[in-house]
Amino acid sequence: MFADANGNCVEINYLDLLTALKEGKVLVRELRKDGQIVDRALIHSKYNDEFEYLEVGEEVTVRRAAFDPSGGSPKATAP
Repeated sequence: MFADANGNCVEINYLDLLTALKEGKVLVRELRKDGQIVDRALIHSKYNDEFEYLEVGEEVTVRRAAFDPSGGSPKATAP
């Protein structure tokens, strides 16, 4: 389940998750502190509140998942 700060939410079952990743509805969020990735999670492109909890010195990168061009599964790739 993905939710935003207003309490709006969307639930995506595991079968639809790969499709949502490929379509860009679900994104990869990386939290960095002092240049190091300290957390990685999936967030919804419309239903998220990730930016409300940032602390001084933290940096967030949000990107689409990378896919194998031959139609394979999504890959987590370093930027």
